[in-house]
Amino acid sequence: MQPESTQFIFPIQGAANLRELNQMREEGTLTDVTIIAENREFKCHRAVLAASCPYFKAMFSRGLRECFEQTVTLHGVKPVVMEMILQYAYTGMCMISKRLVADLLTASDLFGLLPLRDAAANFLCKCIDVNTCMKIRRLADEHSCPKVHEAATEFSRKHFADIVRQGEFLSLGVDEVVKYLCDDELYVTTEDVVFDAAMRWIRHDADARSQHVEQVLEQVRLPFVKPEYLKLQATVDPLIYHNKTCVKQVLEARIFQISGEFKDHFDRRQRKPRKCASKEVLMVFGGETRVGSFQERIREISYYEPMTSQWKTLPTAIGIEEAKAFSASAVECQVYLTGGTVNNKAISDVRVFYTYLGKWYGKPAMNVARYHHGCCAVDGILYVIGGTDGRRCLSSAECFNPNTNSWNEIQPLHHAIKCPAVTSLRRKLYVFGGFTDQYTICRNVQVFDVDCGDWSVVASPSIDYTCAKAAQLGSLIYLLGGSSRAVKAFNTETNSIHRVADMLQKRDNCGLAAVGGKLFVTGGVSESTGSSLDGAECYCPLQDKWEAIEKMPQRLYRHGSLCVRIPIYQQDTTQFGEEETSQIQGDSATGIT
Repeated sequence: MQPESTQFIFPIQGAANLRELNQMREEGTLTDVTIIAENREFKCHRAVLAASCPYFKAMFSRGLRECFEQTVTLHGVKPVVMEMILQYAYTGMCMISKRLVADLLTASDLFGLLPLRDAAANFLCKCIDVNTCMKIRRLADEHSCPKVHEAATEFSRKHFADIVRQGEFLSLGVDEVVKYLCDDELYVTTEDVVFDAAMRWIRHDADARSQHVEQVLEQVRLPFVKPEYLKLQATVDPLIYHNKTCVKQVLEARIFQISGEFKDHFDRRQRKPRKCASKEVLMVFGGETRVGSFQERIREISYYEPMTSQWKTLPTAIGIEEAKAFSASAVECQVYLTGGTVNNKAISDVRVFYTYLGKWYGKPAMNVARYHHGCCAVDGILYVIGGTDGRRCLSSAECFNPNTNSWNEIQPLHHAIKCPAVTSLRRKLYVFGGFTDQYTICRNVQVFDVDCGDWSVVASPSIDYTCAKAAQLGSLIYLLGGSSRAVKAFNTETNSIHRVADMLQKRDNCGLAAVGGKLFVTGGVSESTGSSLDGAECYCPLQDKWEAIEKMPQRLYRHGSLCVRIPIYQQDTTQFGEEETSQIQGDSATGIT
């Protein structure tokens, strides 16, 4: 039987047609419109331009004036770039050069040629260097190229010290400089480098830029500029000592370097060193050691570096060893210890350890004395939950704002409890289990929505922990301890709990923290009357597996354990004495002492 029809395909016909059309364009054959770019004429075919370019399709097919005109003038497009655009429109090919890639990106974005724009963007990423970085980042902003912007931003962070010595940096506008200098992820060995860059930019055109000195200097983390260098520069530079606001900024930075106290002037960003100047570690502190009948309070602070798999010890924290049953939480680069008992009496004391100063300082006391409570931070705000005052379990809860240096009560818990497991996820506090006044286990999850300010309760029979610990990792909250090897994961979206791999050893009154995408559990006791443990374990959620890590420097239980950032280099504040402190705090109106 003979076929009725057949389909013939000649794969290269389309490409051949495009080549022929491009040759006709170059020869001026059958062209019906002339494009003019900076007085250079390009004879083209309307149909080809409209078929290949959204910009020209809209121009030639929607009744616009250009539909009937023989010539169309384009502004802001270089002739050489227009030729590249036409080559792409007619052939699908374009030779991209480093010299013209920025102009090509702009033009292809204007004409809606997204594949060509993306190709230019990819090539532009390879052209980033210290001379072009800031210009490319600005270009990526203007044309919504997130990939290029991300690459330029990362380069600008890593090569900050070199970039700020280039003319391109000095020509930036004030808004761009402010955005650059405030970046928390700049790679700088010391904050002195940022201070120098800020002042160099201002001095480059001091007459015009002196009005911006306050705004620019606010982007420098002045408390972390080396003390002697800050004092020297502020003393000899008229741009600073002639500006009362700048004098105040420097004075308050110097006061912090001595006393550890921040005044109202510094915002939250300025109160911490940049990320590159610190590293994330597992820190343990306080607590007790027990071997047989021997028991002793621990007077040391130790930390574990996952990158080196080593434990190191810091000097003791004065006064902190007296408190028992306190709760601890990290707020950025600070460690807060709240409440506890001294001489078997509940206290409301709050102390903070500034890791970048290596010192402890007192903070305003909580509204309610408590111990065996929960403690957790959400976006820089510290929350304390429940506990006991020695007479009854507490439902009260309160929060501390470091910026205002004050405590405020929040809505009370639905169920008063002590010894709960507390952590946070997606701006919500999760309070698991705990004891009631009748020493029964609270089999509920109490959830506080930070944005709404309200508590809700999720009943969960699987909550059978007391004296347990909780830590958030990814989208799950992990629960462990309570005289068991069992580890459970709570899914906040489904309010369900499932088991994961058991710990290597049964633990109670242990420490738990999430560091670098893994869980770390430290110390505790395996039996209620047994010796405390010096072992520690690490859980990898990807492998669902626990592994032992190096033993702690001492046996430990009932201790604090958390993830915190500590400085790679230590701020030197030992050179300041009481005399200089009084000088700085004395006459802040006349200059820098």
